[in-house]
Amino acid sequence: MRNHFTVDREQAEYRPSRWLLASAWKRQPLCEVNDVCFPPSRMNSKPSSETALTEPASSREVATRAVHITLRGLDAASFYDVRLALSSAGRRSSPQRFQTLAVAPPLTDAPRLQCARYDRLLLKWASPTTQQDEVLGYVVRYYDTEPRWPVKNEKEVKLASRLLKPSEQTAQFLEGSAAMSVAKTDGEMGGSPEPAQRSGDDGEKEVHYWLTGLSASRMYLVQVAAKTACGQGEWSPKSVPLFTWRKAPQVAMPQLLAGSHASLVFGLTFQSPEDPTKGQDEEVERFELTLQPLQRGAETRHLEITCAAAAQLAAEVKPRLSSMLGLSEEAFPSHVVVASQLQDRSAYSCTAMAITPAGNGQSSQALRAETLPVPPPITGLCVETVDHRSATISWRISPSADLERTELCLGEDAEEERGQRRLRGFRVRLSYEPELRTTGGGIRAQPAWTESIGVRASAAERLGTEPGLLRYRLRDLKSCSTCLVQVMAVAHGEGDGDWSEAVQICTEALAPEVRGTPVNEQILRQSASLKWVTPKEIQGAPVCGYKVHLTKTRERGRGATREFELPLPLGLWM
Repeated sequence: MRNHFTVDREQAEYRPSRWLLASAWKRQPLCEVNDVCFPPSRMNSKPSSETALTEPASSREVATRAVHITLRGLDAASFYDVRLALSSAGRRSSPQRFQTLAVAPPLTDAPRLQCARYDRLLLKWASPTTQQDEVLGYVVRYYDTEPRWPVKNEKEVKLASRLLKPSEQTAQFLEGSAAMSVAKTDGEMGGSPEPAQRSGDDGEKEVHYWLTGLSASRMYLVQVAAKTACGQGEWSPKSVPLFTWRKAPQVAMPQLLAGSHASLVFGLTFQSPEDPTKGQDEEVERFELTLQPLQRGAETRHLEITCAAAAQLAAEVKPRLSSMLGLSEEAFPSHVVVASQLQDRSAYSCTAMAITPAGNGQSSQALRAETLPVPPPITGLCVETVDHRSATISWRISPSADLERTELCLGEDAEEERGQRRLRGFRVRLSYEPELRTTGGGIRAQPAWTESIGVRASAAERLGTEPGLLRYRLRDLKSCSTCLVQVMAVAHGEGDGDWSEAVQICTEALAPEVRGTPVNEQILRQSASLKWVTPKEIQGAPVCGYKVHLTKTRERGRGATREFELPLPLGLWM
């Protein structure tokens, strides 16, 4: 409450204060009721006798004449000289210099980042040191630097009203519709403060505000200006680049850890944010694994795996699987996923993507992965022995090392795949005559596979104690011929295996060839004695006799031919 008094024709004179040339004085009449008052402690017009005795006369004179005046119509944030003129006394006071306040208090510090999300930034800035009670809100100006030319946006935000409940203030603060004035904190970065705890009147304050409606993985520059009932103040300096988070972290290209005929095991890791961004990522809830078959007409597979399950599987298989792959535990992927029920002998283009409550991340680079055949491959096919009608061949079954690693990741589901890979037998095919085929390089001879032999797994002889080494005897082959042979394994599950590399079998003739010309040993009138070199014996086909062709010669042409056999005694069989 103001106390007023009456002064005869009292006027105030003021002028703008300038550096080089002062302006002319301007007079403003003062209204007794609105513009002139004095503090309540100065209301006594006459000092008491005790005061008059103890205080100097000059002090009592100043106390009784101290007044407060109000000047109107001045410019904001300007310097003025003012003096008081009393017309009745014809005297003027000495001029005093003062500065009017700004429309709104200036903010000298740039806004800083308290916390970030994919679509919002929690900003904080120091409250103004002057005119703090006059501030009704703030204007936030931010620049999106992602486009070619930065896009400027402005938002006006009010301070949360203390008349609301703390829960209502918190709700407005979190949705970005109100700013909060809280006690000043020392940390630059950290979690979101408790907006409902308002600071008292003492101590430094700072303003916190959620800037919402932003784009993910973008860089922003922010300025803030205070706003009062008179208008908006000056803009603060621009902030350092502030970054929003990605909606989801970027997944690196999947790493193929193992595979079988129906399953593929992948390792997944996250890529760190690229410089100069310092943002983090939202918490991943699950992964989406996409397997695009490279064969035409095949259907694309989409698999979703929770992040917790993938991390748990990685922790379970890391000790053994890392040693099998020769990886250190630090280099082992943080998440492991298994894609099952795939088609055997198929190639896939595999990509992975992280999914958070904020949305989907970007797909990783594609990895080419192939499933194995159902039966195991055949290696080391060779010919051990050959005669004129049969041959003994041997081969080795070489299961892929990926199968053990795959079964480790499948756990209880590995038994079903193991039953599908169980051997049922083998297939053997022969080719005697090449087939002429036209290719891009011309006409080439290709094997013509005409015969196929089915062999049960029990019919193949196992060699020694070494697992996977088998032997089989081929019978009823063509004598004195050359053929190619290949072997393929057959499993209980559906799907063919791969044929082994072809080996050549050269069967011997039914009887050895007599080389050289017979030599006349003794010639008589009606008989002759001949001799020749004994041929090399064929294994399994001893020589039991010879066939002799005798032709009578004439002067013109040949005469009749006689053929007769010369059997050897049993004891002379070679």
